[in-house]
Amino acid sequence: MLSDALTILCGHRFQPMPRRSAADLDTPPVRLVESPVIPAELPPAPDHLSPAMQAWWQAVVRDYELDPHHLRLLEAACDAWDRMVQARETLSEEGLTVTTKAGCKRHPCADIERDLVMLLCFLMLQHPNRLQ
Repeated sequence: MLSDALTILCGHRFQPMPRRSAADLDTPPVRLVESPVIPAELPPAPDHLSPAMQAWWQAVVRDYELDPHHLRLLEAACDAWDRMVQARETLSEEGLTVTTKAGCKRHPCADIERDLVMLLCFLMLQHPNRLQ
């Protein structure tokens, strides 16, 4: 018999497991209950952002669960957007070219706008859920 063989090998006698009652089988196992999650206050938008970017900030922090480094990326994206809009407004007022001693050149705001568009594309790709 198996129990005799185990007794010889291990040196002590094994007792069979007792049968479980129907009540034991119907009782769900004890589970640890996690403490309820208290909603944290959403981080406010930085004061230096434009009203449009403050509204976008609030929508993003409301709709996504962001880590602290994501908040930094979000702030950088908002700053880049505001500067891009400023560069576009300057270009629409002053035109795409400026006149210098050396002649007609591309307006510096054209490069600023281009660089900020590229930065925004990069920053948007950094969030796993892709900020929209």
